[in-house]
Amino acid sequence: MTGTRPLSEHVRAHLIATGVLTTEGLGRRAGLRQCARCAAPVLVGLDASRCALLVVLDLAALDRWGEAMALLAGRPTFELWGREIEYRNHFKIAGGQPRLVIAEHDCRVRAEPSAEVLALFVSAPPRVSPRTVVF
Repeated sequence: MTGTRPLSEHVRAHLIATGVLTTEGLGRRAGLRQCARCAAPVLVGLDASRCALLVVLDLAALDRWGEAMALLAGRPTFELWGREIEYRNHFKIAGGQPRLVIAEHDCRVRAEPSAEVLALFVSAPPRVSPRTVVF
């Protein structure tokens, strides 16, 4: 018999709380969360379409040296394409630096959130034109 059973409510609530599932369904878009251990702001999301592992990432953008240091410390690196996360394997690392590279979160490493990463996930307040009447 091939088919899917609906998720039980407690499993669905857990998947939504951990960022794997959105209220609309499963997706690759990362979301801002708070680390359960150290309370630091982190990104949580699925890393790729092919395997879709749950990853927790720092908000600090890395340059080439930062990526090298993260890899030497045993922290995998990822690319941000909009709000989607893509794992950086050795082919992508050798291919050059994309716009945004971030590393896996480690509670022992405190990194300042990058403004360019935050700009993707924190929306600006709505702009009101002078002609708009607000009641």
